[in-house]
Amino acid sequence: MEKLAFELLTSIFELACTDGGYTACSLSRVCKHVREVSYPLRFHTVALFGAQDQMKKFLVQLEDERAFLGPNAPQVRHLFFHTQNIELDDDIVERGAFGAIDGEEDDPRARNPEPEPEVERTAPPRTRAEYATLVSTILRAVAPALETLVFLPYFYAPPVEAGIVFPALRELTLDEPAVDLADGADLLDAAATGTPRYPVLSRLHLLAGSMGVDTWAYHAPELTHIRVSGVHYRTRLTDLTSIYGDPESGYAVRAFKRLQTAIFQVTPPPSQDYCGGVTYRWYESVVYALWESQVVAYVSVYILPPPKGKTLDNLLDKYLPFEGGPWYREHLEEWKDRLKGGVGCWDTLEEYARAAYGSEEPPPSYLAPCLESA
Repeated sequence: MEKLAFELLTSIFELACTDGGYTACSLSRVCKHVREVSYPLRFHTVALFGAQDQMKKFLVQLEDERAFLGPNAPQVRHLFFHTQNIELDDDIVERGAFGAIDGEEDDPRARNPEPEPEVERTAPPRTRAEYATLVSTILRAVAPALETLVFLPYFYAPPVEAGIVFPALRELTLDEPAVDLADGADLLDAAATGTPRYPVLSRLHLLAGSMGVDTWAYHAPELTHIRVSGVHYRTRLTDLTSIYGDPESGYAVRAFKRLQTAIFQVTPPPSQDYCGGVTYRWYESVVYALWESQVVAYVSVYILPPPKGKTLDNLLDKYLPFEGGPWYREHLEEWKDRLKGGVGCWDTLEEYARAAYGSEEPPPSYLAPCLESA
């Protein structure tokens, strides 16, 4: 191995470092030569799962590397970021840096009201505000070189800092809280003004069941593929049809000039017993209208069936347990698959395309069984 060119080994290691950081860490322990060659890939792919200590240690290591090496420090190219339902309060310490509860003596900051700077610098957040600041700081630190991002914040997490620009980001998956524009402080500003947040973004996957077309068209003008998952009975149809230029939606021009493919995945239908069947009829109308709207689409449109093994409750409340394990696992595996050159969440079958059916045919049974006779 020591006889292989440095550039060749770097290329080989880059292809191997697609699992969120485990391979890069393992390579650094092989031998001195492999450690030196793989060093630039130390943060090539990173997976963070919301634990305060894990997030803080990662940020401290990243800052230390940059302070020591400057522009030659390893860059984060691919990030999977899931935040948790943290047990923190804005006023008191519920769980301290070292497992202390309510300021017990296990936490050095509880013993010392003015801890050493290094202890404070490496200590995990103690309040929800500190946690939100840590999340924003990590995103801003990695944004300049980031190429793929999966960001899945906990539903009740505080909004992240507004105005972060991702100049190199090519693929993005966002969950609902990250694109909730009501707070005015998130990954996407509500106003379509200022610097575009994602100038070269080509693939966007939203898990919220809808999207603000005007805002995304401004901040991500180079989009070629859009996927919206979680389409359900409360989804506004114009939030979807305006993506591909349905004239009835009021969009006379194409919102996304380079768009090639739009993919939508519906949720399982609600129970016909719920609310006297009203929500089920809403679901029927949304699915049927979405299916029919594809006729006037100027791009390829696919409507995927509900995900297997999940109920509507699992999709609307992601923290309910189900057989597939943690709700974010499928997104993690799709992200890894894309890094390895796979299709990830962008797999499509012609049977899910409107073009595969006659113009007078109703929506197929895989969308909702009762729609066969719609």
